[in-house]
Amino acid sequence: MAAGKGLTIKDVDLVFISAFDLGAKVNPRKLGEEFANEYPMVKARWHPPEKPRFTLHPLFLNHALFLNMINSDIKVLDPLFLELSRYARFRLAEHEAEVVNPDIGKIVKKFKIEPYLLIHSAGIGVITAWINLKGSFTIDDIITFKNRLHEIELNIKDAFGNQYKSVTLGVFIDLSIAAPLRRMAKGWKELRDAIITSHVIVGVKEVKCGDRCFTAGDILKRHAKEVVGILTGAEDWRDFRSEATKENLGKNLSYFEHYAMYLTIGASLFLSSPKLNKEIKLKVSKSPWGKDTEFRRFMLLLVIPMEFLMLSYKILDVYDSSYRKKRENLQERKKRGEVVNPSEYIELRSELTEALEEYKNVAFFKADPLRSILEYGKEVYRLREYEGVLKSALEELAELARTHYDEIISKTQIVWT
Repeated sequence: MAAGKGLTIKDVDLVFISAFDLGAKVNPRKLGEEFANEYPMVKARWHPPEKPRFTLHPLFLNHALFLNMINSDIKVLDPLFLELSRYARFRLAEHEAEVVNPDIGKIVKKFKIEPYLLIHSAGIGVITAWINLKGSFTIDDIITFKNRLHEIELNIKDAFGNQYKSVTLGVFIDLSIAAPLRRMAKGWKELRDAIITSHVIVGVKEVKCGDRCFTAGDILKRHAKEVVGILTGAEDWRDFRSEATKENLGKNLSYFEHYAMYLTIGASLFLSSPKLNKEIKLKVSKSPWGKDTEFRRFMLLLVIPMEFLMLSYKILDVYDSSYRKKRENLQERKKRGEVVNPSEYIELRSELTEALEEYKNVAFFKADPLRSILEYGKEVYRLREYEGVLKSALEELAELARTHYDEIISKTQIVWT
């Protein structure tokens, strides 16, 4: 749908990040190799700290984004973290999607889904699906598509001709990627946490406004309401007060004037500008990458931290859910008069301690802005409070173990008396 007067947006990258439980701790390399052997959709793989290795199409240009994701990890993550080999990355085959919903079809009819997989040893999978929307769009077009991304029905055809009729993006990811991984991890029968955590990033490639905006700052000064509408998905963005607009935008996480980055719960925004487009055009003339890849290289400054933020969130989520279930089970057994050994509380405490260590180990970014974006994301998602809850649980379990042990000693003394 062509854009009208005001802010004109051309070409958008939507990045759908979903983190899910695999049901058990895994060896990322082993599980990834098994997945690659059984499902030919795996096109390339990387196991830190090794050099990248491809299964098909060895020409690096065919793996442009994947190579840039790897290079980003190598440059910005602490080498000690990479040496731990806690995760592995995989590039999966592209899929063609056709929109079933008539109203959404007026905005965009077809697009490609370009999925990437990250497997972490804590038993967490993260899918990062890039969707490239070509054409001109209004602010309302983008808001509608973004808000309904979870419910849009699609006919999807994968690279091997398999058809998925009238499925949502989330269902497709679950059926074609998450479910097979869970089965291989032997965790599909009883997940620690069944909820899939997701986050959508909107990458606006080209922006023009009638008042000759050049930098991202120019756009924000003159079209802040439109920008906050895209970020928050608020359909009534036109009615926002200036104070509410600033409050909902939050902090601009970019250090530079040629693009802006914003983050809120559930969504993020990478806003380009004519100045960035000019820089990208210059880079393309001296680079093997095309315009789309050069833009995505900038977007990785936001995408990579968000991947690890979702991974961090899911680690806490999964182990909190697992802890609560096991603690309730121990308490129920105790109420029924069954023997509960203090070592069981200690074992559960060890699992929580390990979870917190994994959480702390995730994404030791050694450079800004990625480090500051991750830390800001933890504040927005209140992960430090979540971490505090699990630390309190450690103390509670230690106290329960001591109390239970004292009860056993007391009963033993009574018997001997």
